[in-house]
Amino acid sequence: MSAIIRAVCGALIILAALLTSASVSAQPLIMLLVGDKIASEDFVGGITAGVSVTNISNVDGAQALPSWSFGAAFHWRLNHHWHFAPEVAFKSPGGARGLGGLWATTPSIDSALTDRSEWLSTSYVAIPLLVKYRFDRFYLVAGPQVSYLVAATDNIEGATAEGTTIVAERSAFGRLNRWDLGAVVGFDVMLVPSYGINSIRIGARYYQGLADVVNDASVVQRNSGFTVTVGIPIGGSTEPTQE
Repeated sequence: MSAIIRAVCGALIILAALLTSASVSAQPLIMLLVGDKIASEDFVGGITAGVSVTNISNVDGAQALPSWSFGAAFHWRLNHHWHFAPEVAFKSPGGARGLGGLWATTPSIDSALTDRSEWLSTSYVAIPLLVKYRFDRFYLVAGPQVSYLVAATDNIEGATAEGTTIVAERSAFGRLNRWDLGAVVGFDVMLVPSYGINSIRIGARYYQGLADVVNDASVVQRNSGFTVTVGIPIGGSTEPTQE
């Protein structure tokens, strides 16, 4: 019981440090420094990374926007089958390509460019509260996710009459809601099943937003995204487990 209490307390300390850290580059270092101190038979922390494609619903011409994600993960084994795995994504991307009219209020740019393309790029700090069900080497993954917008830009690219390519961006915070709420479903595959929760995992996740992206009550536009992930436990045992 004391080991579990230490693990929970350590995880909460890490979570607080990660959320208040001013530098994203410090997060992996924190996990590396203290991961072995909080690991136990039923708990391990780690880092996650992924490649994502995102989109926004109900927008004519919207196309998938590629990006990447990064964060920390915490994994509790409740029993052989059921696991609780909250995460903190410091870069959870959103947005879409193929948009139009984002720069219509700036005629000096909008009218001066040809072969123009516009896109919205957003980034959230996201906390998915995931439940995992294990069978063989697989985990089925599902849970709610709450996110807070930390970066948002409207972007435009096009060519001038002289053939010069111009790329510009401006803040999109004024027209977007800061909070997003949605649901995650997916699966993980353990590369070394005998390691149990200490195995490196690769997986796929789908996110569907349930809250409006824009702060215009007359418009219903929601985030969605698909991510291929890799999860690397830190500090856990590399010996085969008896799960």
